[in-house]
Amino acid sequence: MQFSWTNIFQNAAKEHYFIACSGGVDSMVLLYLLHRAGFSFEILHVNYQLRGEDSEGDELLVKNYGKKLGHRVHVKRFDTKGIAKNGGNLEEICRDLRFNWFEEFLSKDENNRLVLAHHLDDQVETFYLKLVRKSGLVGLTSLKAKRGKIYRPLLDFSKNEIYAFAKQHQIPWREDRTNHENDFNRNKFRNIFLPELYRQFPHLKNDVLTLIATFQQQLTDYQSKLSAFYPVRDSFRLAVREWENWTVDQQHVFLHQLQIRPTAWNEIQKLATSSIGKFCQFDGWNISKQKEEFCFEKEKESVLPELNIKVVEKLPTHFSKDVIYLEEANIKGKLSLRRWKEGDKLATLGVKGSKLVSKIINEAHLSVLKKKNTLVLTDEEKILWIVGLKIGREAIATDSSQRILKISLKKSTEE
Repeated sequence: MQFSWTNIFQNAAKEHYFIACSGGVDSMVLLYLLHRAGFSFEILHVNYQLRGEDSEGDELLVKNYGKKLGHRVHVKRFDTKGIAKNGGNLEEICRDLRFNWFEEFLSKDENNRLVLAHHLDDQVETFYLKLVRKSGLVGLTSLKAKRGKIYRPLLDFSKNEIYAFAKQHQIPWREDRTNHENDFNRNKFRNIFLPELYRQFPHLKNDVLTLIATFQQQLTDYQSKLSAFYPVRDSFRLAVREWENWTVDQQHVFLHQLQIRPTAWNEIQKLATSSIGKFCQFDGWNISKQKEEFCFEKEKESVLPELNIKVVEKLPTHFSKDVIYLEEANIKGKLSLRRWKEGDKLATLGVKGSKLVSKIINEAHLSVLKKKNTLVLTDEEKILWIVGLKIGREAIATDSSQRILKISLKKSTEE
């Protein structure tokens, strides 16, 4: 295997890399290659705690190998089973959890990049998965070696080549036994459908790769043409008639350029025939109907309000969900305010155990925008308060508390 990094890592002098590593052969080979090439990077490992000792073994391997190579390792552990009890596709839940966590690192600096170990076989599998989901042109472009802040330098190499390289250079890895189970669609393609297709049509893999390259070029052409008329800005208008004159592929490419999920297409179609003032919200965009036009407006990242913290001698006779009273001795470290995220839990008053913040928010029947912007107060270990909705019990003050902190938001009206 001969690796050329110049097409992807063109700005290595100023970029900082985070490598997603599961402990499988693909990501362990990627670590070895980037280390050997002299890149500076940090390692990200997600432990979903779904496979008992196997999950712990994967985490230990990544930690030890990262330490051996001299790179910092970040580990995130999720109570995935608990999160999945709220419903949803487990594969999609895992993907959302890890990419939300990865995004925390990417958002810290504009020069941060995420490097993933997808390979040639992943490329083909993804094509078929997108095909059966009727994903259109954007989906059929499959995986790209470089897209925004995400790099995939192994797409030219097959799984067999990666195995051979790992054995040749004595790179440790662990096999995920669930890869051989057929609960997920990707595994069905990998273990059942594609092996049989390749036996019947040995040339099929190369044909699919040719198709992917063709679709990627077509996507690039569409993007260039659309950008000439509608360069991506934070606010612009698009005539409904022009939208309707585009092909479905062009419409999806346009949404792709704005980084709006494909499922938004159905809602925008409905918006085209709706009354003035109707709107929908997707992925940081507000899209409204204004006369014969769509108005696209990018949501601006609002500054979080400051905390107003006061020491009080006693608790009030009446309480509000907009103010919380905490016992200082039960607060672990520094208090901070942030927006909620998937997987957050709160140990609520009057209830045993804890509850997903997402479930509490859904039960409050908030608007889409209010849901997204719901804030939580945390210390360094736990969530203490869903601002305006629910108070946690783990640091709540009582009449016998030695030091009581009254906490609200500075923009809130004090009682």
